[in-house]
Amino acid sequence: METTTVNQFWGMHLLGELYGIPPKKIIDIPRLEALLRKGVELSGATLCSSHTKVFSPSGATIVMILAESHVSVHTYPEYQALFFDAFVCGAHCRPLAISETLIAELRPLRHNLQQIMRGDMICSPILTPRRI
Repeated sequence: METTTVNQFWGMHLLGELYGIPPKKIIDIPRLEALLRKGVELSGATLCSSHTKVFSPSGATIVMILAESHVSVHTYPEYQALFFDAFVCGAHCRPLAISETLIAELRPLRHNLQQIMRGDMICSPILTPRRI
């Protein structure tokens, strides 16, 4: 009998609010995308795809689909603010690396982070038998 790894039915959801960011830093969409990619790489997650929507007159949303779940950023240049969330399943990723990257590079005057554990660690087998 062979065993195979299955997706874990639990993970961490990180919610963040960054305030007091100079608008020029959050209207530079290619830079924000690069920061998110860097944060995702440092977190240990696997980037599958990315989608960006730029709004008129200002603001943008960037969503990255990860093999482990997702990360998103919503910018509000008129309020000098950025909201983000990152959810990763299992224990091999560190979503705090994404927030650390954003905070270090954007240097907000203040920020608020919330970590929420989701799912049921007891119901999530790491290995499950598979018949061949």
